[in-house]
Amino acid sequence: MKKQVSKLLLLSSCSLLLLLLAVSCAGNDEPLINSSTPATPLINTEDTTLIAMNIYFGNMHAHTKYSDGSGTPAEGYAWARDVAKMDFYAITDHAEYLFGDEWSSIGVQASVFTENGSFVAIRGFEWSGGEGHMNVFNFNELRSTVFYPTEQLLFSSLEKTDAIIQLNHPGYIGASLHNVAYYPSGAATTSAIETGNDNDGNNSGVYIDYYDTALGNGWKVGPTNNLDNHSLIDNKHRTVILAEELTESSLLKAFAARRIYSTDDPDIKIKFRYKNNWMGAVVKKTGGIKFDITIEDNEPIKKIELITNHRQVAASVSFTETTNSYTWQPELTVGSKSYYYVKVTSLNFFEADLDEQIALTAPIWFNY
Repeated sequence: MKKQVSKLLLLSSCSLLLLLLAVSCAGNDEPLINSSTPATPLINTEDTTLIAMNIYFGNMHAHTKYSDGSGTPAEGYAWARDVAKMDFYAITDHAEYLFGDEWSSIGVQASVFTENGSFVAIRGFEWSGGEGHMNVFNFNELRSTVFYPTEQLLFSSLEKTDAIIQLNHPGYIGASLHNVAYYPSGAATTSAIETGNDNDGNNSGVYIDYYDTALGNGWKVGPTNNLDNHSLIDNKHRTVILAEELTESSLLKAFAARRIYSTDDPDIKIKFRYKNNWMGAVVKKTGGIKFDITIEDNEPIKKIELITNHRQVAASVSFTETTNSYTWQPELTVGSKSYYYVKVTSLNFFEADLDEQIALTAPIWFNY
């Protein structure tokens, strides 16, 4: 399990030498808190046509026997497709365990199991260090803590690439990624943060506060909810991607654009946009705005909240009667930098010890 990763910190004397050399050569890209540095340029697409999005459910964090899990990549992909009934599934074994043949094998199996329009198998890896863990997608080379031992070095090494980074389970065994401190060198590649991991979903409250902290620190990230499974066990928590089609390129493009949400519920459907700007967008706009929010679920919806800066509730609606679908168009006034995301609380029929389940969307940013 994840506790085994601590063994990875016992580097050889050769690796320690490389570590010291790497650190001494690093730039001055120190973490920034509450930075106003924009992660993406201002976007104003109000005059273009709204592009319809489909909703896909899956998992962006899983392990096999190639690191500290069990089973083969082929068994993992087959289980996700045939048993868990996911639309996509990412195998992200720890880079510190992987050798060239194993890394290549995961890529081969991902190609074999991907069937456009039906199921997408994704290859990634998990960078696993004492400061915390991160998943890397859309990148063909491994980056391990042996040669890139700090966040700063990892972010800097991927800064001018097409890599996509997810911040994993911040706070697990004390590793909080420096309280999800903001690094300018990671702004262009980092698009997601886990608010749910393993059996700790959004409703457990274990990781969810780090989402608001990351947003306040300057990260432009959307939330994910992943199994981080080391065997073929499901708990119904899901990462959801809004994409134009079910292909690897379309999913990764959407993931990089933060068109994502995190849910304890395996089938709740949420669409959140401002005009033609979907969740994850950055918009230049002041004055009055009206959001379009639609929610569908097979379990009763209890509350919908629109959350803004400093974890404030900008608007909300609650339900006393059974409601399984709802369309909401809250109107607000935007004057300066602000972001808004949707939080949905619904009844939980899957976990006997938790009577509520929570879904969180990526924000829409204004004037960043």
